[in-house]
Amino acid sequence: MFRSHMLRKLQSTAPWITGPALIGVLIGHGPGLVAGLVVGGLYVVIAAFGGDKVPSDVFGARLMDTAEALNVPELVDKYAERAGITAPSLYVIAIDEPNVLVWASSAGRGSYTRIGVPPGLEDALAPGEVEALMALAVARVASGEAAVLTFGASLAGLALQPFLSRAVNATLGVLRRDPDTRLTPVGGAMVTLLAPASRLSLRGVMPEGTLEWSDAYAARMLGDSVLLASALGKLASAGPATDTGKIRAYNPGLVPMFLVSPYEKLNAVADAVRWPASVVSWIAQAAPTVVGRTQKLMDMAGNGPGSGDAGNPAPSDVR
Repeated sequence: MFRSHMLRKLQSTAPWITGPALIGVLIGHGPGLVAGLVVGGLYVVIAAFGGDKVPSDVFGARLMDTAEALNVPELVDKYAERAGITAPSLYVIAIDEPNVLVWASSAGRGSYTRIGVPPGLEDALAPGEVEALMALAVARVASGEAAVLTFGASLAGLALQPFLSRAVNATLGVLRRDPDTRLTPVGGAMVTLLAPASRLSLRGVMPEGTLEWSDAYAARMLGDSVLLASALGKLASAGPATDTGKIRAYNPGLVPMFLVSPYEKLNAVADAVRWPASVVSWIAQAAPTVVGRTQKLMDMAGNGPGSGDAGNPAPSDVR
């Protein structure tokens, strides 16, 4: 039903190989082409073997302490057993909004996967909604989507991070008066130049219906697609809001690793923001919106128990 994981990874790398190669041809013809291919290839290798460290660094991930874990470990173990996989490691991430980050080794180094939750997640959501999100996080791991999304997001995130550091809030028009957080002209120009490759890289690992497949599999494990739709909707409504200025410095290349894009609200106002804010939002919009995902979950509920199974094989069948 979907393109293979390996093919999607190759599609995600294509912009980062062809881009430097074309620049090399323009600058130095034959030798420039070789140099461009080498540079692009090295970048892809670095992203593949070290890119999974990017979300850990950007979001300050640390191992979850047993004293603050509450019910999350039990829920993750429960659904990992149902999916037939090793339970992912649990981390606490330093974000203010309720959301869940899922990432994994993008180069197949071992079997480690990680689920990151912010402090207070269980206070912001109903117990059933927390369980639904843990089922979805495990579904992404079981289907192999966590590793594929980490690979594509790391390619985009690594390229953008140097120019977005301490500047995303200002880029989105919230703190433009603060010179310490303003995106410099050079940074804005570089983000704009990297935007097409970043978006293509993200779209390469997220073909139509990919995340919706994980949603459907999680709903079947949970046994309640309406509850999962409610949890996703609550995450979207609680995300960063442009009118309050409470926008976290999210790297737009990393948003696919969240269960709900932190830019969900920004998608609706992308046309109203100024350059290069619109560029940053455009990259992040490679991730599908919650509206379509929740509608499909509600359709599953309307079709009765077990609906959607025929079009959604077991995780081992999607590779």
